[in-house]
Amino acid sequence: ALRYEQGLLVQGATRGDGQRGEEITASVRTIRSIPLRLRCADPPAWAEIRGEAFLSEATFSAINQQRHQQDEAPFANARNACAGTLRQLNPQVVASRQVDFLAYGLHLSPKQPQARQQLAALDWLSTAGFKVTRHARRCTTLADVGRFYQHWNLQRHQLPYGTDGVVVKLNDLALQQQVGHTQRAPRWAVAMKFSQVEARSRLRRLVAQVGRTGVVTPVAEFDPVQLDGSTVTRATLHNADRIEDLTTGTGLHEADTLVVRKAGGVIPELVRVEPCSPPGEPLRFPRHCPECGSPLVRESKQAALRQWLSDPANQHLLDHCPKLKASLLEALAGLEMEAATRCVNSSCPAILRGALRHWVSRDALDVDSLGPERIEQLVGCGLVHTIDDLYGLQEADLTALEGWAGQSACRLLQSLEASKRQPWHRVLYGLGIPHVGTANAAVLARAFPSAESLTEAFAVTRQFQGADEPLLTGLKGVMGKVSACKLQQWLSQPGNQNLLIDREASWEASGGHLLCTIPDVGAKRARLLTRIFPSAEQLIAAFSATRNFQGTDEPKGIQGVGNKIAMALQQWLANPPNQRLLECLAKAGLQLQVRQAHLSTTSAQGPLAGQIFVLTGSLPSLSRAEAQARIEAAGGTVTSSVSKKTTHLVVGADPGSKLDKARALGLVILDEATLLHHLEPAPT
Repeated sequence: ALRYEQGLLVQGATRGDGQRGEEITASVRTIRSIPLRLRCADPPAWAEIRGEAFLSEATFSAINQQRHQQDEAPFANARNACAGTLRQLNPQVVASRQVDFLAYGLHLSPKQPQARQQLAALDWLSTAGFKVTRHARRCTTLADVGRFYQHWNLQRHQLPYGTDGVVVKLNDLALQQQVGHTQRAPRWAVAMKFSQVEARSRLRRLVAQVGRTGVVTPVAEFDPVQLDGSTVTRATLHNADRIEDLTTGTGLHEADTLVVRKAGGVIPELVRVEPCSPPGEPLRFPRHCPECGSPLVRESKQAALRQWLSDPANQHLLDHCPKLKASLLEALAGLEMEAATRCVNSSCPAILRGALRHWVSRDALDVDSLGPERIEQLVGCGLVHTIDDLYGLQEADLTALEGWAGQSACRLLQSLEASKRQPWHRVLYGLGIPHVGTANAAVLARAFPSAESLTEAFAVTRQFQGADEPLLTGLKGVMGKVSACKLQQWLSQPGNQNLLIDREASWEASGGHLLCTIPDVGAKRARLLTRIFPSAEQLIAAFSATRNFQGTDEPKGIQGVGNKIAMALQQWLANPPNQRLLECLAKAGLQLQVRQAHLSTTSAQGPLAGQIFVLTGSLPSLSRAEAQARIEAAGGTVTSSVSKKTTHLVVGADPGSKLDKARALGLVILDEATLLHHLEPAPT
């Protein structure tokens, strides 16, 4: 992403995670296809240009040839070489490698006349001095799109650079804004990947890797093969079920032939297994952890459903509802095991190493000078047994180890000390709680501004799952939790029960007509319910007021945090070693609560200080997380629901009921372009 102000290049950054990238301005200034000044007679107040930096095939080949002559290891592929080049601290190295750039995205100051079509935006970029693809075409029908794809699927190797597909976009930018984005990607663009190159190799061994959560992943190692410009020697098999599927139950054997390709042109994956004849030595999934020797387990998903079925009252209901009983028993048979095999030994060195790698990662505590090899060394020599042990390390401990000098030890200790200033949401993410990613950690930290309040909110006494939720397993495809609760509420009225019982004689014929009038039931569900429950009496018993289809403490009003995350937090926080970890981190000086100074400065500064925003619908170019981050950086506050305290509603495509409520309250309603205008600092 390149930012220009008054026509001058002021900043270059990598895409990163979509919210935060790396500052590479010095590097991009050396790329000849990136103009330092826009070729515009009247340049916009600001412009953001998005595009792809790349190395041509010829340039990449020349770089590797030069590295070979200098006895340096060649780069594996052009993509990785380009990414590494742009992160170089020395701009002269970047300039020497002749990185190129193709622009494809244009975002202009709202005051500037806007392009109306994607192709017009490309024309603007070309006029302003950027390279753009010469192969973009406007297709009027899907058949045209298909022909365009087929042409480049065959001709892609004629291009001077590597590519793995074509991108189909809506040409009308107003339509792009109308269809908006999903959580992860724009709805107005579709990537069509080219057919993938496959290669055959011979299986050598099956190894098992233990991740930070204890999940054991089987990995196939095979003879080296060339795929899309890189040498591949291993590929994940994901889990034991995947091995079963690939081998149709016969298992893997040494010297089996593996058919390998790169998923999405990047990640090696096994397509199929061709057994050798006669079969070689069997290669079996381990029963014990390869790191600590503890027995491996595959957790059962049946426990909650078995418990519900064992209740005499539920058995009585099922005896009168044979279709529901059959559905539940079928579901029970399909819930035998989780796909993942786990090591459940919390002291396993592999789990500890994974937890430490996660803790020091860039999005977590961002600790420099502690890569995988040094983590393995610290764990292997017994200096570190838990995350908090990092903060008890002394210079003498480190310099006594092989490969550590005083300077490197000081750098690590300084970085660890700096990590104590990282905010609470990054500490929460760094703990590695299942299902708690960077976005969820930020949401949780705002809702629960301390570890103490988080622990209280997700205590073991909280109920995040209803005791009768297993019943809904037998109604999968008929109704979910929300529909079940609405039906239960309707049936709790004595008058409604009597209406159903009065129609007992013609239950399937007329019962459905009455049920379809219930909110969120509808005609289709009504018909299915009258078939599953052979009488009104059985339906009433199944959805009686005593049934509990949802937990009494289900999280509400916390965007993106549902029962799955709530139960993961509850389980993690209830674990005594994790409780001790939080106590030790607090003693070490880590930020386990939101700093009040941070709250006050965030709200007191910036053009949006003191204003409360709600976001609804899909914005054309900003994701929900990006919009929220920019509003908060400008001093505003973002909440999840419209209230009398809300000052602004930011509206995208498919806004929903929040827009109606905002209009009723007379709130200021903004689109994305107006929001971006508000985010600009006031002129001085």
